Amino acid sequence: MNELLARLKAEHAEVADVVERFAPAVIHAAPETMEQFLSEVRAEHASYGAHEAIHAAPETMERLRSDLLEAV
Repeated sequence: MNELLARLKAEHAEVADVVERFAPAVIHAAPETMEQFLSEVRAEHASYGAHEAIHAAPETMERLRSDLLEAV
């Protein structure tokens, strides 16, 4: 997560202060927090992909997926 946060700050300098402010919560989030977040995204948008299409840059999200998810 530290490497990911450093890259986010470097690539998106305009929001580096926001990344830094929320870094402790990102680094130390409990699994239950992520489960709640994903549940709320699904309730509001039906899927994370739909949320991403509205709110995020697809190339950024694809990089997050490759960094954070393991192939099964």
